[in-house]
Amino acid sequence: MIPVPPLPTDNLYKFMAIIGVVTTALSILAPASVGRTIALQQFEIERDLSLLEAEQRRIETLPPEQEMAEHDQHARELRRNLEEVKYKNRVLEYSIWTLRLWKAAAAMGIVGGLLLSVSGFWLWYTRLQRFQDRALAEQAAQSMNDATDKRI
Repeated sequence: MIPVPPLPTDNLYKFMAIIGVVTTALSILAPASVGRTIALQQFEIERDLSLLEAEQRRIETLPPEQEMAEHDQHARELRRNLEEVKYKNRVLEYSIWTLRLWKAAAAMGIVGGLLLSVSGFWLWYTRLQRFQDRALAEQAAQSMNDATDKRI
């Protein structure tokens, strides 16, 4: 199992930034995954419809001397298959409606995530990191001065 790094809870601003990035990423990936599933459903329905149309054409070309019972059996099977495709189509319509909701939620998640991450990174840099960088630069300069003093 891959070890999961701990969340950066040592700093609220850093935590805001990371959560914003994660929210943005999930808001982009989730609707794409749902859209892929819906596309696969649509392909399946289109395949079923083309198979039904081919079966209907085959039934229409049966010789008239065949018994009516066989025609009736094929017609019943065709109607049953058509009802199944209609049901799949209703499921697809509901899935498309759900995808619209996912896209609306994703738009809000992207905007919210970007705002959260930008403000988190900005606050982290302006209120903490800038001062830490300055202190580190002063410490490095002091170490360089001490090193040159020892050489002399």
